[in-house]
Formats: sequence, C-alpha cells, structure tokens
Amino acid sequence: MTAQIFPESFYTKLLSNKERISISENGKFEILPPESYFSRLNRFFTFQQDANIDSVHSRFKSLVEQVTNKEGLDFPALTDEIHSHGKSKYLFLEANLCLLREKLDRVGQLNYFSKLIFKIVNAVRHLFGFTPIELKTYADISYELDDDIPWGAQYYKRTEREFRFDWDQGNLSNPFAQASLELFPKDEVASRFTAKNEEVRIELQKLENQLNDFYVLHQIYKDYGDHKRGIGTQQILANLEVNFDQEQNCFLAAIHNPRWRANHSPFPKQDGKKFVTRAFRAHLNELPDEAKTFRFFVKVKDDEHELKWVAKVSECAPYQLDKGSESLELKPGFEYSFFDEDRNLISSFTIIEKN
Repeated sequence: MTAQIFPESFYTKLLSNKERISISENGKFEILPPESYFSRLNRFFTFQQDANIDSVHSRFKSLVEQVTNKEGLDFPALTDEIHSHGKSKYLFLEANLCLLREKLDRVGQLNYFSKLIFKIVNAVRHLFGFTPIELKTYADISYELDDDIPWGAQYYKRTEREFRFDWDQGNLSNPFAQASLELFPKDEVASRFTAKNEEVRIELQKLENQLNDFYVLHQIYKDYGDHKRGIGTQQILANLEVNFDQEQNCFLAAIHNPRWRANHSPFPKQDGKKFVTRAFRAHLNELPDEAKTFRFFVKVKDDEHELKWVAKVSECAPYQLDKGSESLELKPGFEYSFFDEDRNLISSFTIIEKN
C-alpha cells in the first residue's frame, strides 16, 4: 500500500498553528515538531521565512488543481485515501486544509512598521552590495472602500489567492468531497444492503460505507418567540433522518436537531453554530411539552411507531438544544412508511439485505 498523502493526524484532530508542515521527498505531507522560540526569534529579526512553506504551498496547490480537474498522477491515490476514511474523518481533513490555506494567506504579510524596517534593511544591503531579501507571499490582501455604505467610509478586506480551498457553503461542496465521497462501484458490490428505489439505494449504501453520516428524509421547523421579553422569531429545526450504526450493523430512524451537529463539528469557525440565549431558554422551559414537541410516524405492516422529540435546553451556558429523539431500528425485508404529524406521507421504502 502506498504511503498516505496526508498523515493520519490530518483526519483525526485539529492541527494548531504551532505545528509545522513539510513535504517529504516522495511528496507526502509531514508534521514537524513545533519550532523553538529562539528559531522563531531568529527568523523574525532576519526576515527569514519557514524553509518548508514554499514546498507546502506548491504541493497543496497541485493537489487542489488535480482534484478540481479530476486528472493527474496523484488524483486516484488521493481520492482513494479520502474515500477510505469516510465523511466524519474527511471533515477534519477539510478543516485542517482550510486552516493551512489561511496560514498561507498570512505568509509574507507585514504591517506598516515591519515594511518600513524591511525597506531600510534592504537599502543597507544594497548599499554594501548584498542581495536584497525577498519575501514570498501566497495571497494579495488589500483593503478597498465599500461605496454601498451610505453613512461613511467603510473598508473591507479583499484576498486574491493563487488557488482556493474554502469551507462547504450551502449546496456548494469542496471538490475534495465531490471527488472522494461519492459511491464507488466497489462500494455497491461490497454493500450488504440495497433498495429497489435508486435514490434510496445510493443514500443507504453511502451510510453503510460511511460516506455520509445521515440521510435526511424531511425537515420541519417551528417558530418560537416572546416579544414581551424582546425575543424575536427563533426557529427550532428538526430533521427526520436515517443513520447507520456500524457496531450493530443496522439502520436507525430518528428525529435529530441539525444545529446540535453544527455545535459539535470539528470546524473552528462555522457560522452555522447556533446556541440558545438565556432569555429564549427561560421562555422555552416555561412552555408545555406539547408546544415544543416534534413528532413523525413510522408505519410497518400493521404497526405504527411514533418518533417524538421534546426539545430541551442544556443547563449550562452556552445553552444549546439537545440532540433529538430516541432511534427506531429499521429491519431489512419490511416496508417502512414515514408520515409527518399531519399524517402526510413523506417517504416509503424497503431495505433489502443481499443474499
């Protein structure tokens, strides 16, 4: 088996700014021990950059271009590597690469005082016949006037990069995920479960192969507010989801709070994080359970199961809603029909176990 392009720690934890990254002779990313204080101090006063940073930038740029264009020597190996780790570990990889991209943006960006000293140092070097020091930058950062602000001069930062690697936003997915987290033909063959409906089959087999963490059948929300307390409209979301338990090797249906998942994601920066204010928590606790209950119905044969989530808020700040309801096991060979609380049919399918 070929060595991984990204080390295992890229998939299992968030890297810190103290950890340095280098590229080995065979083009693999490596994590180096933190740089000593005296080494950093020496580089600061002599305007020296990290000796590894240029090779890291070039390698990172090359991989992004290969995945975007879906061709290149590293493309199959990288795709298989990410694919084998699954969706949960990919989120750590994406977070770490976004942090690396931000770190590259800061390389060579001097403040006004440092720029003045840098110019003086280079002027002296030129005077004595030495080669001027050159700093490499990997992003062009500037501040521009925003003419759309009517009440005065407002500036915003604009960053021009040689290549992009951004967080997933809305329906836009990073090309690394698009290329690596799709269902491969070998996954379809190896899957134990299937379904007659093609869309359902793909989603179930993605869950089984850990290429996705959840399959949303339906999402609803309810608005809560108390204008007397200054609480405007605040929504509570609820997803009817299908998940796969790897240990028990079975599918589960449950009502989940998607914002709870955002609160516990590996991303250090995420606008989707939603915590509950103290006032809203007090307001919600005063409501009867029925007012803050989300429910779906699951029919199988002559039986009907109720999935019920009574939204509760944590006791300690920052306050957040709990994860959701208890799960219902979905057994192969039975047709399951899912209904909302108004008895409208949402979905219906049968999980088939291969012989």
